[in-house]
Amino acid sequence: MNPISLFFLLDRLEFCNSQTSRVENRIRLGSTVLLRNESTREYLTLRIVKDEKAYPSKGIVSFTSVIGVALLGLRCGDVAHIKTFKGEFDWQIFTVSHNEKKTII
Repeated sequence: MNPISLFFLLDRLEFCNSQTSRVENRIRLGSTVLLRNESTREYLTLRIVKDEKAYPSKGIVSFTSVIGVALLGLRCGDVAHIKTFKGEFDWQIFTVSHNEKKTII
């Protein structure tokens, strides 16, 4: 990743951890997202995690992956334009949920 792209990724990651982002229900680390491919109408559920916890074949993707970078900071109704080696795809965000783990004392 080039330095400018890395800067913007880190800036969006910082924003996603802000109170404003939480109020607006934006995609951040730990989010589970339901997407719909705009051309095929296919649905896809993904969870956004740190690099070491990624398991793409199970729908668990890193925030530094191509799709993770494109989704970070977006919210319901937004469309992510994602370029991959298989082509370019537009995915509409249908739901964003955050399963916050609470510690019981």
